[in-house]
Amino acid sequence: MRVLIVEDEALVALELEELLLDESFEVVGSAANAAQAIDLGRRHRPGLALLDLNLADGQTGPRIAKTLVHERLATVVFVTGQANLLPSDLHGAFGVIEKPCVGRAMVEALRFLSSYLCGKATKTAAPPVLRIASSTQQ
Repeated sequence: MRVLIVEDEALVALELEELLLDESFEVVGSAANAAQAIDLGRRHRPGLALLDLNLADGQTGPRIAKTLVHERLATVVFVTGQANLLPSDLHGAFGVIEKPCVGRAMVEALRFLSSYLCGKATKTAAPPVLRIASSTQQ
C-alpha cells in the first residue's frame, strides 16, 4: 500500500517512515505543510495518508484531510497529540491515532488499516489505538 506521511517534525516523520518500510508499505513522500501534502497527494494518489493536525504552516491538517478525501486521493488517518481538538467526524478522515503511539501499537494500527482498505477486515476489528470517525463513509 502506498502511504503519504504529513508531519512537520522530521524525526517523527523519519521514525514513521522506517516503521512503514519495515511493514512493507511504500512511502510516496513526506510533507511538512499543506501545500506539499496536497501536491504529493495529487501527484502520487496514495491509498493512505497519515496526517498530523498541526504542521509547519499552522493547524492545516483539517484542510488537507478535506482536500485529500474530497478529491479521493487517499484515505486519511490523523496521527496527532491533539485528538481532542478534532470533531467526531474528523473532518472526513477515516480515523485518528493519538500520539505518542510507537512500536507494536502503531504496527497493529497500520496492519489493520492495510487489511481494512483491502477489504479483509471490518471496522470492529480496529485496534484500541485507532479511533474511527463517527460518520465514516469509507
